[in-house]
Amino acid sequence: MTKKTTKTLVIFQDCNAVVTLVTKGGGKLRTKHLRARMNLGKEAVDEGRLKVIYQSVEGMEADGFSKPYDPAKHAPFAALIQEEKDKASQQVGAIIWFAKRQD
Repeated sequence: MTKKTTKTLVIFQDCNAVVTLVTKGGGKLRTKHLRARMNLGKEAVDEGRLKVIYQSVEGMEADGFSKPYDPAKHAPFAALIQEEKDKASQQVGAIIWFAKRQD
């Protein structure tokens, strides 16, 4: 029998209260669905499938997808997205080149 290995998913959260609820539990949750969500997250953390880490808002690179930035803050975000797009484009180009060489 082989043991299935899984990678731990890392989630960055900018709210200390959420990090504490998911990693340590507790709190006063008044509705059943919130308790279920918290317990599901805590179970994943306890099993090692999930790791929740506090990250300040300034370090959240994906914030530009969920909120508008002023022009000064948008420029570095747009540059980061363009850089990632260029990397992906190069990888796809290399895959296509390799596939053509196999024919």
